[in-house]
Amino acid sequence: MQVYRGMLFHASYAFLHNRSNSFGYGFRAHRVQALLTRHIAYEVDGQVYLTFQVRRYADPLTPLPGGRSEADEYEQTVVLLKLSRQVTSRCGASLQYGHFRNGALGSAGFYRKNVYAFSVDMSL
Repeated sequence: MQVYRGMLFHASYAFLHNRSNSFGYGFRAHRVQALLTRHIAYEVDGQVYLTFQVRRYADPLTPLPGGRSEADEYEQTVVLLKLSRQVTSRCGASLQYGHFRNGALGSAGFYRKNVYAFSVDMSL
């Protein structure tokens, strides 16, 4: 789905059925993605990007050392916020924040990461 009315909004949904990933475990997954782009003010553009995926494995995963069983569900979340401005015809700058979460559902076996970035783009 894609809509433009003063801003661009693009969304998609996917259902994945993989009989075997690289470790030999089949899974089914639901993935939702969304992108929102809009001109804000003073030649600054803003973007918001979101990806959310939940994966459920068909077979139990290999037990962890110590005999504990690995989780049978996996979640991935990515959120990006970006502000960018074209300073001159050959130079642009952007500021970006990203939040990433990957791993097993529940309270253990996952990590969170926040990334901040500033970039200057120049063409010669």
